[in-house]
Amino acid sequence: RSLEMALQTNAKILAEKEEELAGLVASNDDLAVEKEEALVELSRVQEALTSAQSNLDATITEYDMIVAEKEGKAAELLRSVEAETSKTNGLETANASLLE
Repeated sequence: RSLEMALQTNAKILAEKEEELAGLVASNDDLAVEKEEALVELSRVQEALTSAQSNLDATITEYDMIVAEKEGKAAELLRSVEAETSKTNGLETANASLLE
């Protein structure tokens, strides 16, 4: 009789553990699906970031070229102003000599 009760108790415990295990397996499967979905989303985000970085790099390169062009024009203008200033100074010196 006590052996029969022990077997029933063990059978009940085994059934509970099997049910618990089935729940854990189902939960694990759900987590695996969520993980896969998260990895897909992460991949999409990484692709978007890579694209954004490429666009940013292209924009920076474009602005660097514009700045270099503007700096070149500014340097050219400065040389022109310096040359005109030198001519003006030379003319003023010549005029002063003639007036003396």
